[in-house]
Amino acid sequence: MFMSLTKVSFSMIDGAVINVLDYGAVPDGLLSTGFINPSATDNTASIQAAIDAATSRSGATVYFPAGAYGVTGAIVVANKWNLHIQGAGKYASSIIPLAGFSGVDDCLLQVGSGTNDVRRTIVSDIGVLANANSSVGNDLHGIRVNSYYNIEIRNVIATSGEIITRETAGLYLEDCLHVKVSACNFHNGFGYGMMIGTSGEVQITECVFEETPASIVNLALSGPILISNCYFGGLVPRVIPITPNSNEKHLDFSRYRSTGLQISNCYIAGCKFGIDTIQIDQLVINGNIFKDCTRFGISRRDDNFFAVISNNVFDDCGTDATSTDAATGTTDPDTSPFCCDIYLGSNLFGNPVTLVGNSSNTAGDATAFGRPMAIAFGSATNNRLTLVANNTSTQNVAYINVSTGTDYYLTQYQAYSNGQLINSTSGTTANRPTIGLLAGLMYFDSTLGKPIWWGGSAWVDATGATV
Repeated sequence: MFMSLTKVSFSMIDGAVINVLDYGAVPDGLLSTGFINPSATDNTASIQAAIDAATSRSGATVYFPAGAYGVTGAIVVANKWNLHIQGAGKYASSIIPLAGFSGVDDCLLQVGSGTNDVRRTIVSDIGVLANANSSVGNDLHGIRVNSYYNIEIRNVIATSGEIITRETAGLYLEDCLHVKVSACNFHNGFGYGMMIGTSGEVQITECVFEETPASIVNLALSGPILISNCYFGGLVPRVIPITPNSNEKHLDFSRYRSTGLQISNCYIAGCKFGIDTIQIDQLVINGNIFKDCTRFGISRRDDNFFAVISNNVFDDCGTDATSTDAATGTTDPDTSPFCCDIYLGSNLFGNPVTLVGNSSNTAGDATAFGRPMAIAFGSATNNRLTLVANNTSTQNVAYINVSTGTDYYLTQYQAYSNGQLINSTSGTTANRPTIGLLAGLMYFDSTLGKPIWWGGSAWVDATGATV
């Protein structure tokens, strides 16, 4: 003899599958033409009831069969452990906003209530599309995570609504720890792909970011953050009515400190800034391809600490005539007089920076835009820079052009190829390097109008005379 199970009692079984259709949800949000169904069912209460039916630590799966589920308010996952929100596939199941969506709610799906109440939760195989209905999606995030431990977002499409009064993203990691985001798509012409708030130990891998105003934006103290094997396609600039903003920056870590950032094996293209950073305690940028980053492939600005930039390829980067643009608000960072592959700002506090094995297709022309491996320094002293085997397509050895304008003072610079010191710095007589000099270092003295060499105890010209 078998006892029949009600919806609630069935959900109490560990590992149970709770089907939202059993709670009255109807996936009729889109017409066959792809447009919003004007008479779509409001599934807010039905979906919320299905999620609430899962007990706190049941290990249940709340399942969304294929279809578009219209809602008029945020779906909230609160006070849950071991819960799995799962669709039939990121192109098959979706949650979309309907007319009348509550202006109080700022997202379609909220994971956590801000009281560290959600742990070991997975959202997978579903679309959360705040931009599906442009008439009601303004200022909406797709998914907002405001919980604590062990959150995983995988195989999801997440988009945001138009930025009107606040910045929005397909996925907003507002406050969480131990987060993995994998195999997700952020294809969204209205808001950012992702925003990161006070979050740590975040891993982002094998994701696609395309046609957003910005891909990943860091808004608060965060880190460490690992980003790998991601595709960052062409950005679509927007007129964003608030400042600061991150328009046309793929990875914007220039607005707040991060305790650690590693970006590796990514393709980063079609933007003004590929990577823009400030106040990164430990920074590693390795094995990436930068294509058509018109200002800077990498901008490592003031107050950064230890950094390794290695094995990156730059193709047609730094081609803009200027680095200033009011359209990006107060986040357009530097006063560098030119654009280039790599920009290093001032106030480095004597921390070491190593550039190894980077390649650029730009010709070695110190006056043209698109300077190869051009590096600009701010006014800080005791900068420590080591360059090893960086190459351009027109040089068989490294060609590094270091700009030392009137406000710049470079105190230590070493460039090697095959174990040989091969490069030079330039500037006025007053700004000649004084620290870490090795015999053979060439320096173009703009005051004298000629190259000079460090002989071990003094600077000499081509004739051997001390100058």
